[in-house]
Amino acid sequence: MSKQMRDPRCWLAAAVVAVVSMTVAFPVFAQDDGAVEEKPAPKVYREKTKITVEGRAEADGVVELVVEPAGSEPNAVRLNVLKKTKAKKLAKELATQLEFALGDGYKVKRWGDKEIRLTTKGKAAAVSITLGAQQLPGVGITIGKL
Repeated sequence: MSKQMRDPRCWLAAAVVAVVSMTVAFPVFAQDDGAVEEKPAPKVYREKTKITVEGRAEADGVVELVVEPAGSEPNAVRLNVLKKTKAKKLAKELATQLEFALGDGYKVKRWGDKEIRLTTKGKAAAVSITLGAQQLPGVGITIGKL
């Protein structure tokens, strides 16, 4: 170590410079440049949708899907899930709830253990499915096109 670094005044000067630079720099980042509005995610309406469920519930929780056929009001499909529920059972319950929420104009089918496929029948409107809430650690839900 050099003689300058051993001098306590050098350390004091470095500390003063660091504190001054932080008090000047951080308020610049914290300034509000006006109201920044968050834009909602765009709704995607599909005639064929795939929902994949993965994992196992590590605690009791809730899954909520928002189902909205084009030109209709949104419907919430809410499912209470117990701890240690596997993806296979969760996919089965979600498929049952989606069938009930959508009605006869849509075909809801489980594909394998963890996948749900939703298609429109006849002249039924395309549907938008979004994840409303997921408070369920250990479980992943993916919604995409088929």
